[in-house]
Parts: sequence; structure tokens; C-alpha cells
Amino acid sequence: MIPAGRELPTSYATTFSNAEDNQTSIRITLAQKSIFEVTNIAEITVGIPPAPKATLNILIAISVDEHKVLKLKVDIDNTDVCKEYGPFYVSWDIKDKRP
Repeated sequence: MIPAGRELPTSYATTFSNAEDNQTSIRITLAQKSIFEVTNIAEITVGIPPAPKATLNILIAISVDEHKVLKLKVDIDNTDVCKEYGPFYVSWDIKDKRP
């Protein structure tokens, strides 16, 4: 979601929905892609309240600070689900604003 070459700090957010009726969790895989491979950083399972298909707004926000520390936030509208995960340390080549 965050392309290589972005200046630090950077962030990205997008909204997803539940894919099935009464779905009780979502799985988020954080991965880092290089020219030669894809490396998994973390796999996170988040509990969500059961609801009819496509009725939950699930905000996924990723931020990477100037020290290449990645944090993930999951926030579900109209629920008490708001969780933060990390820090995760990343190493891909991102342009750095530091001198």
C-alpha cells in the first residue's frame, strides 16, 4: 500500500468492509516487497463484531516514521474496536527526509 520511494514519515489509510455475514475476524498481513522477494513482517488477526455482509466500515491505517518504524491501526466505525499494533521495523528503500 505504501510504494517504495516515498519520503519519510509517510502514511496510508483505506477502508474495507466485512466480506461475509456474521464474520468474526479479519486477517491483516503486513509484507515488504523488494526487487527479489516478498517478506512477511507480521500477520494479525483482529476480532470484529458479527454483522451482515458489507455493513462494517473497517479503517486500516499504516504509518512509517522517520526511523522506519511501522505502526498499524484498525478502527471499526460505530463499534468499540480501535486497536493499534507495532512497532514493526522495516528496511526497504524509502527516501528519507533527514539530511
